[in-house]
Amino acid sequence: MQLTATIDRATLSELLREVTPLRVKLGSATQDRFFTIEPPSLIEFLPARGVRLRTQAHVQWSVAGVAIPLTLESATFVLIPSLAPAPEAGKLVFELKLEQLDLKNVPKMIESTLVPLINDGLAALDKPLGWDFAKTLTHRFAISPKAAPLAAFTLATGRSSLEVTADAIVLSLALEMHFETTNPAPAAANRPATSSS
Repeated sequence: MQLTATIDRATLSELLREVTPLRVKLGSATQDRFFTIEPPSLIEFLPARGVRLRTQAHVQWSVAGVAIPLTLESATFVLIPSLAPAPEAGKLVFELKLEQLDLKNVPKMIESTLVPLINDGLAALDKPLGWDFAKTLTHRFAISPKAAPLAAFTLATGRSSLEVTADAIVLSLALEMHFETTNPAPAAANRPATSSS
């Protein structure tokens, strides 16, 4: 059986509303510095690549223990979907990368270190969006002994593919179905050796 899951603009917008504002730690754990990503004002599908998100962002910076709040009117990110390789095959994961940042209101002393810290913070995120579809769709349903020799019905995912189109992220996968039985595998017949004269 072939299944197709489509993440369209409306679905993606709802998911992003649920995970934003997203706060990203900047620098070491001892530094009170954060980057907060607000819900996107623009969602643009980039075929064969990902989804561009434009949003407003906030930075909390600290110098000598003094907090410096900053608002960035424009921050652009690319959300890149992919299928995880082995040993985590069967997962749809998303990576968020900074594409462009409005630094007009950022002091020079902060500007030079802000972008690398944001990229490092995003890279440190443990896949904030994702779907372990192999785990979701893999099941073993036990069958009553009254239906012997049937023992169980199993579902498992097979080959999968991912595509970003002009208006959606499309995941296609094979769903394999099998019956388990209580009958042992047939043993090879034991035949006495014969000789010819």
